[in-house]
This record gives sequence, C-alpha cells and structure tokens, in this order.
Amino acid sequence: MRILVIHNQYREAGGEDQSTRAEVELLRRFGHEVRLLERSNREIDGYGWWQMIRLFYRSAWNEDAVQEVRQAVQDWKADIVHVHNFFPLFSPAIHIGAQQAGAATVQHLRNFRLICINGVLRCKGARCERCLGKSPVRGVIHRCYRHSFLASAAVAHMLQVHRCRRLWREAVDAFIVMGEHSRQIFVAGGIPADRLYVKPNFVDKRDQEEADITEGEGALYVGRLSEEKGVGILIEAWRHFDGWRGGDHSLTVIGDGPLRTALEQAARGLPVIFTGVLPLDQVMERMKKSRLVIVPSTCHETFGRTVVEAYACGRPVVATRLGNLPDIVADGITGFLVEPENAADLAEKTKRLLEDSALARRMGSAAHNEYRQRFTAEKNYHALMAIYQDALARLKILATPWRSILGIRVDGINAEPAVRKILDWAEKGESRYVCAATVHMIMEAFDDKAYRDVLHGADLVVPDGMPLAWMLKAEGLSRQRRVYGPDLTVALCQAAEQERIPVAFYGSSPETLQRLMENMRRRFPSLLIAHASSPPFSPTLDQDLSDVPELAASGARILFVGLGCPKQERWMARRKGHLPAVMVGVGAAFDFHAGTLRQAPPWVQQLGMEWFFRLLMEPTRLWKRYLKHNPRFMYYAFLQLTRLKRWLIHDPDPLSTTKQESSRCITK
Repeated sequence: MRILVIHNQYREAGGEDQSTRAEVELLRRFGHEVRLLERSNREIDGYGWWQMIRLFYRSAWNEDAVQEVRQAVQDWKADIVHVHNFFPLFSPAIHIGAQQAGAATVQHLRNFRLICINGVLRCKGARCERCLGKSPVRGVIHRCYRHSFLASAAVAHMLQVHRCRRLWREAVDAFIVMGEHSRQIFVAGGIPADRLYVKPNFVDKRDQEEADITEGEGALYVGRLSEEKGVGILIEAWRHFDGWRGGDHSLTVIGDGPLRTALEQAARGLPVIFTGVLPLDQVMERMKKSRLVIVPSTCHETFGRTVVEAYACGRPVVATRLGNLPDIVADGITGFLVEPENAADLAEKTKRLLEDSALARRMGSAAHNEYRQRFTAEKNYHALMAIYQDALARLKILATPWRSILGIRVDGINAEPAVRKILDWAEKGESRYVCAATVHMIMEAFDDKAYRDVLHGADLVVPDGMPLAWMLKAEGLSRQRRVYGPDLTVALCQAAEQERIPVAFYGSSPETLQRLMENMRRRFPSLLIAHASSPPFSPTLDQDLSDVPELAASGARILFVGLGCPKQERWMARRKGHLPAVMVGVGAAFDFHAGTLRQAPPWVQQLGMEWFFRLLMEPTRLWKRYLKHNPRFMYYAFLQLTRLKRWLIHDPDPLSTTKQESSRCITK
C-alpha cells in the first residue's frame, strides 16, 4: 500500500510530532511505501506582514498545498492520504486535492482543532464546550486562540468555511480518534459518527515486552509546559510535601513551553528539576528510573501518550479524571485518578505511591500488562490497517474524480467507465439518476440554486459539452474526454442488449418517439425495450408522480429521459427512490437518433462549435439561450481558470433528495 502522510510540525516538538513519526516508521517496517510531506511552524518566524496577512486566508484554503497534494497523489499513485495536522500551513483543503486525485483520505484527530478554535476546549483558563456544533464566533470574542482577536478570527474563518462546505462530512473517508470520550465530543461537534474510529496511540518499544519492574525513585512529568497541561497545579501539589519524611519525593519535569520561566520561579526551593526537551530514548530511560509518572492535565486530553510510555516501562500513572485518561488509567489498578485542578488530591495519591514501593511495583506490573494487551505497535498496526481498508472501501463506493465548474460538480469520468458504472447500478436495481452536463445546464444551475441542488443530487454528472471537457482537462484531469449524450445512449443500449437489461424511453413527441423505437429496434434487434411513452405537456410534470407505477411495473432498469434541460433533471430528481432504475437524461439524443434533427459533424463537435451548428439548424428556438449563456460562461470560465474567482459548491439540504454514491461536493 502507498501512503502519503501529511503533517504540519509544531514549533516546539511534542507528542503529536512523535506519534506521527512513530506511525510512519511502523508502516515502513511492515512493508508499506510511505512518503512524508511536512511543514514546520518555524517557517512562520521569518514571515513579513504581507505573508502573515496571506496566512489568514491560506490557513483555510492553501491552493499551493492543494495542488501539491493532488500532484503527489497522481504522480505517485498513492492509495491513502493520511493527514495528521494541517494547521496552519497546509489547510483542510488538502483533503479536496487528495480526493480529486482519487486517494482515500484519513484525518487523525489528535486535538479538537476541527471543532474548537484553540483545539483544547478551553476558554479563559477554564474548560469550555459552548461552541460545540455552533458558530465559532464566541471563540473570536473571547480571543481563545493565542489570546489574539486576529488569530482567533483566522481559525474561526477556517472552521466556518469548511463547515459550510461540509468538508468534514464529504471529503474525508475516515477520522481517527484515540478514545471513546473524544469520539463523543467530535460527534457532538458535528463530525460524522459513522466515520469516527477509535485507535489509541502506541509505543514502539519492542525491548519493553518484558519490562524490569523495579522500585525507581521520585516522580516524573513529561509534556508541554503550558496552562492546559496542569503543570502549575503539579508544582502547587509539591508544596504539600513540605516537611514530608516519606522518602525521595523529587520531581523531574521534561519538556518546554511558554510557562517554563514562570514554573521555574514557582518551584524555587522545591525538589523539582527542569530538563527541557529530551530525545525519546532518554525520556524512556528516565521513566525506568522513576517510581511513577504524573499527568496533571486540566483539559480534555485526546489521549495521553505519556501514560502509554509509562506503561511500556512498567510505571504506574497518576492522572486527572478528564478526557480519555479514565479510559487508559484504571483507578487503583494501573495508577490513580485524581480530580482536576485539585493539588491536595494529587499530592495525596502521589505520596501513596512514593511511600509504598510494593504498591508501586504491583501497579507497575498491571500497567505493563495493559500496555502489552492494548498499546503495542503490532496491535496498533492491525487497527490502522482495518481503518485504511474501510476508507478504501468507502472510496471504491463513492469516488469518481470531479471538479467544480462555476460551483457545479462535474465528474471526471469517460464514457467507458460511465457505462460500466450505470450497468452495475442497473443490474442491482438501484434508483439513481445521471445528468449529461452542457454549458446550458451549467449556466441554468449557476443562476438557479434549486436547480443547482438537483445537479448536486445526481449520482453522476458527465461532461456532455466540449467546453466542459476542456475545463476538466485544464483543472488537472488530463485524460478527460467528452461524454456525448447521444453516444452514451448508443453505448448503453449496446451494453444493455448484451447483458439482457431492459430499458425504457420517456419523453419527446409521440412521432419522434415512434421513429426512435423503430431505429433502435433495427439497430439493436435483441434490445429489451420494456416501455416507451411521451408525456403530455405539463408545467408541473416533474412534480406529478402518477407515471411512477407504470414505469416501475415495466421492469426497465435503464430509463432514458428526453425532456430537455432543465425539466428532465428535475423530473429525475423527483423520482429518485421511487423507480428501481437508473434514469439517464439525454436531452436531444431522442431527436438525433430518431432522425428528426441533424447532428453536427464530428469535426464541428471536436472544435466545440456544435452550439453554432445547432443555432443554424434551430435559430428561432436557440438564439436567446446561446446569447444569454455562452458569453457569460466564457467570462466566468476565464475567471475560474485564471484563479481570479472561486465558486463554492453548496450541497442540497441533507433531508432532500441527495446522492447516495457521490455527494462529495466541495471544492474551491
């Protein structure tokens, strides 16, 4: 398997960076090809004022990163794009680049950045969940990110943009959280529950399979020195040791962060040693020499990697009863749980382990057993592979490369795979509809939101118009060809004849339909034509479902609809779920194959001038359409291709008729 791993490193390396690197090495050890695409927040240190202004917008949509990821997936043929941290130098939009290139996408959730401005569910020094599932405006007002209004506004802009685009719902195949508590919070924040997988972190220490459970001396803290980690409470707890005679009660603090200077001052006169950041192997060695490890967090920890590192070394843990920590630390068995921000409780539980070596050994042994059962590299690998397989399975069901054309999704699929896809649906009796998009259709959808929602509800939107095929090529789908509606009709009839799939024709005038049936039976003598009807004119035809029983009873599994744009698309959308057939809107194909309307020569079609040929054939009917739509399309297409303007794709209401297969309607 080929896996592209993407990670935005923090300015000061922490547990997320270590876990990402460990997972990359684990995948390589098991024989997978892994490429690591990284950025570092240290790059921001050299930014000027103009670059900082650009970062405000690029943290939400970094077009360069989108193109880079898309190109990497296409060139390397990656199966999976696994994003660990995208903020702020990549942006969430990289999922769209990966999706458009055909890779399954996985987002690791090591903090709460997707649903909280500061990523730790805190506001003004206290735990906060008031923004869950709501607008992040409150976080901007309270300056939740870096105590800055502008910085908070930048993150809020990122969150709101992609919430409106439904990116998390439509562009990510799987989310990985590290505990059930985190999963519940993300569900409350609007992340799809069916794509949230619980997979804890691991410690890849094969030499720890048989840990040396010795007594050790003193206590150890490992982590970032910041407010939410509760190190200030830990120092306060150490003041409760004043005059204690229970043995070595030294505390070693490993890590760095914005509070280091203040914490060092607060710890003066106490047996507390600050080492700064140490390599992982040195951290593990110090753990082996300590008696216990303390995790005093005051925030909802998404995991607690330090706990598992301690378990791997056979050390008990004293941790706060917050976040996923109670899922890892069995109170009274592998350590103790204490109430958050309670220095006295923390000191009391710590003293018990420092003065009772037998208790510490017993808990350390239980902790190591827990490590072997839940947190080894091998167990993590198998869990990760199961998630990848689910993501790939979802991709196989959902994914067809696509691009936005003026904010309307058009699938990047050629005629042959489109025919195979439609036949597969037809054989299963699935209710779906397919639109053959032209410039006329795109501009109708551009002007009419209700009609745009109809197109976004389609299971497949193929590029019928030559300009649309050209735009898809310009947007990176270099092998895209036109999927001409009349040719698609012939290809489907030919395949249906071979597979013995019954078809039906609906639309046009009775005379045209009669001639069409004669020509089709002559061309495909074994084709099973189960039904053919020409509906009477009605302005509300798409809303009237009286034709459904007859069409359903015919047994047709492919239904060609020739009512013309935009009526036929509305008609199909209204009947989705009511007919066990694939409805294919083919517009003028009925007239072409009936011989009542002359087709443009192939060379005219290849030049993209079919519209002009048809204008010459039907000037009275078509001149207003082409005058209204064609110049505007050329202008807007120019703006899109030159990146002077972006159009967002807005999904239809989830309660309305929507796609069952490819509702992934997000783009720039």
